[in-house]
Amino acid sequence: MSYLLFIKRLDDLELTKERKAQQLNRPVSEPIFSVEQQCCCWSNFKNLTDSED
Repeated sequence: MSYLLFIKRLDDLELTKERKAQQLNRPVSEPIFSVEQQCCCWSNFKNLTDSED
């Protein structure tokens, strides 16, 4: 359970960084999740329907 809360918090921080970068028309500085790790974001994880994914 704590792991799920942790990745939720990381995703919230990442979304905040993305919104700020978008407002300033800049790329996200020091992203939390790399391109390979995007599947671990809470926003992607919560929409999984297949338990094997």
